[in-house]
Amino acid sequence: MPALSPTMTEGNIASWKVKDGETFSAGDVLLEIETDKATMDVEAQDDGVMVKIMTQDGSKAVQVGSRIAVIAEAGDDVNTVEIPAAPVEASKETAAAPSASESKPAETKAAPKPVANGTFEHSYPLLPSVGHLIKEKGISKDDVSKIKGTGPHGRLLKGDQHQGR
Repeated sequence: MPALSPTMTEGNIASWKVKDGETFSAGDVLLEIETDKATMDVEAQDDGVMVKIMTQDGSKAVQVGSRIAVIAEAGDDVNTVEIPAAPVEASKETAAAPSASESKPAETKAAPKPVANGTFEHSYPLLPSVGHLIKEKGISKDDVSKIKGTGPHGRLLKGDQHQGR
């Protein structure tokens, strides 16, 4: 779930505008998200293909940073894309006390930890848009560790930049 404002912590998925297996272009509307303040369209940043929608239309109180879908780059074979296991939903309307076998995924629990020399330990996997940008720009893992994440729980976002650049 993307953060559509600095104070957004959760949102509702009003409707998906693309379906599993459909391709989309940069600028296409992927879905509509409702918050307590507004209903907003989420546009694709790059061309791609919707591999799997993991959080369906009408889902309520979806936490920012939780995985709502898996997308791939344009031209990728959707049959070969690895689909991560669905995390436990953190929805207010469906959340009962979690069983002993359920746990929140580490990627949404831990903030990046500052380590020596002004570097940060980020949770992986990175957001798909961040991973794509890092790959596209050829940024090394060492350089990524020098970037402080500004997303929820210190998560690395596309707009985060290294202070030395």
